[in-house]
Amino acid sequence: MQQPPSQRILLAEEQAASRDLVVLVLGKLGYRIETVATARELIERLGPDKIALLLLSTTLGDRAGTELVREIRAGSRGSVPVAVIGAQTDDRSSESWLDAGAVDYLERPIDVEHLLRVVERAVRGRWPADERDTVPLIDLDHLAEFTDGDRQLEGELLTLFLSSAEVYLARMGEALRTGQSWAAVAHALKGASANLGARRVMELALAAERSPPSMPQLQALRTAVDEVRGFEQSRV
Repeated sequence: MQQPPSQRILLAEEQAASRDLVVLVLGKLGYRIETVATARELIERLGPDKIALLLLSTTLGDRAGTELVREIRAGSRGSVPVAVIGAQTDDRSSESWLDAGAVDYLERPIDVEHLLRVVERAVRGRWPADERDTVPLIDLDHLAEFTDGDRQLEGELLTLFLSSAEVYLARMGEALRTGQSWAAVAHALKGASANLGARRVMELALAAERSPPSMPQLQALRTAVDEVRGFEQSRV
C-alpha cells in the first residue's frame, strides 16, 4: 500500500550505497524521500514543512556525534523522530544515541525489515514510550491480594522481581546484539511481571514477545523496570 505524499522522510546520508538503498526501498512504497549529504544541508532543510522521520547518518562529513541529535531535538523541530544509521556497535554505544533523543539505531548494512519497522512507527506517530503513561505501573489491588496485604512480603517480592528483571533485560540485550530471537526471554519477563502486577512492564514485554528485537523496545522496558525500582524505594 502506498503512503500519502504528506509522509515526508529526510535522509541525511553521505554514503551513496546506503542512500540509494533507502531511496529505492521507501520510494517504491510511495514515501517522499529527500536526501542531503551534510549536516549544513540538513539544518537548512529542517524548515516548517512537516517531517515524519529523519534518518541521520552518524558520520556526516561536516558534523558527527550525538550533539547533532541533541541540537535537533532541542530546536524548533524537536518533535521530529530521529533514527540513527551507523556502524555495528555494542548496546551501551547504541544507548548513547537514544539518550541524546534518537528513537532507534540502524546498523550498517541496513536491514530492510528494521528500516520498514522504524518508518511505520514514525508514520503512525507511536513509539513504545508513548503508551507509558496510559498503563498503571503497579496494579496495587493485585499486589495486595497476592500478598494478603503483607507489606514485608510485598517488598521481598519487588526485590526478587527487580533482580530477575535485570537478568532478563541483560539476556534481551544480548539477543539484540547477536541478532537472535528474544521471544522466550520476553515471555518469561511478561510472566514475572504479571505475577507481581507490574502492568507497565508486562504490557511492554508482551509487545516485545510478539515482535523482533529492537533498541526502543529494550529501552522502554528498562525505563519501566527502573520505575518499578523507584516505586519499591518509595515504599521503604
